[in-house]
Amino acid sequence: RSSDLKRFNILFLFIFLTLEILGEGFYIRQGDEELRLDYTPKKIITDSAILSRFFDALDIDLVGVPNSSTKIPERYKNVERIGKAGMPDLEKVKALGTDLVVATLFSKPTIKPKYDMLNIPSFYIDVETYGESKEAVEILGKAFDREEKAQEILKEWERREKILQEKVENRKGKKIAIIYGNGESFFMTGKEHFLEELIEKIGCENVVTSLDKKATEKKSVPFSLEQLVLLNPDVILIMPNSKTKNGEVFKESFKTNSVWQLTTAYKNQAIHIIDPTLFRMSAGVNSIDALEELYRYVYEN
Repeated sequence: RSSDLKRFNILFLFIFLTLEILGEGFYIRQGDEELRLDYTPKKIITDSAILSRFFDALDIDLVGVPNSSTKIPERYKNVERIGKAGMPDLEKVKALGTDLVVATLFSKPTIKPKYDMLNIPSFYIDVETYGESKEAVEILGKAFDREEKAQEILKEWERREKILQEKVENRKGKKIAIIYGNGESFFMTGKEHFLEELIEKIGCENVVTSLDKKATEKKSVPFSLEQLVLLNPDVILIMPNSKTKNGEVFKESFKTNSVWQLTTAYKNQAIHIIDPTLFRMSAGVNSIDALEELYRYVYEN
């Protein structure tokens, strides 16, 4: 009988360990960031508009999303708004019974202590670059049991990327300046900006590389129109912001400031106002859309 009891105990331990490994639970990791829970989260929120688009693409329901000037996916139109990105209304977050927050790594230093105070688990994912955004699809798909959907997204992403690579092979690369500002103070996107990887992928060069080394290590670089003439880009792309509305301030400055007219971009009518939605910061799961759009602006307009 004791041998039967021993066998039963071994079997019970085996079943218990199997359930521990295969059963209820949640695990997500990216680099040094890691979170393990002994339950599967059901009430998930994100305080990032960019991340809400990843969840939408992967068919994952959320109970809370941020208020944002950037469009939140239609899927979440009736979902509770929890406040601005990185500045959530903590009472709302708690009232939703939130059992997991997924936020951007950028917001971690300021927001993690607040979620910790509420005893709400939080995970911080990096989607700052094109490559990290692609990686995030796979990471989130695996963590939330959407691996098949993630692979569909990535397969289509790579198909479109390959088409662009083939097109770029037959093109002569161009020097690009991507500018934003208020019509008086101007900034160029630096080497650390999300757009840098996209510029390289379409076989082009960011003219900021011709400035001093320190300038190339930043996301944005202040500069003058006189410098722009010296850099002489083939293409100038301009991102409006709330102060420049839809680019009217820039368009007006083209007419009133003859310095613009000394650039190759002006002479070739290659100065374009671009939609900041895809280019102001990381486009996340829409990064392939941003890459295709950048290609069109540079080579086809």
